[in-house]
Amino acid sequence: MLLKSRQLPKFRAHNPSIPSLYHILQFNASMSNLKVVWRKDPKLDQAIENDKKWRLCYRVVREVLNEPGQVIPLRYLDKRRERLRLPIKLEEFLSQNPGLFDIYQDRIRPKSDLVQFVRPSDRLNRFLEEEKSIYSDK
Repeated sequence: MLLKSRQLPKFRAHNPSIPSLYHILQFNASMSNLKVVWRKDPKLDQAIENDKKWRLCYRVVREVLNEPGQVIPLRYLDKRRERLRLPIKLEEFLSQNPGLFDIYQDRIRPKSDLVQFVRPSDRLNRFLEEEKSIYSDK
């Protein structure tokens, strides 16, 4: 019949110069539990922040460029804000990044009211052409 709780035999070395299994395991466990002191790297932190802003701009630019004619009404783009993971309102984003897009008034249908449209600015188009030429040279 098996006992419910059974003690394991203790490993004891006959020679005192040989450490016991308990001491070996304790030493190995403490070796793997190293802690590294966290140090701030201001350049890395700044690069991460810049990358977040760049990715945000890239998502919005890609959305506008994928539209037919590369033009989209501002209210349609604002409805896609959640899908673009844009944490701020689109008007605020456009005011923070004035060189990315041109905003102009136009009609969706011939007899409709004027609405605001968004299109890539000339500055953004020049940047995209320069980027394309750099990648085509490689």
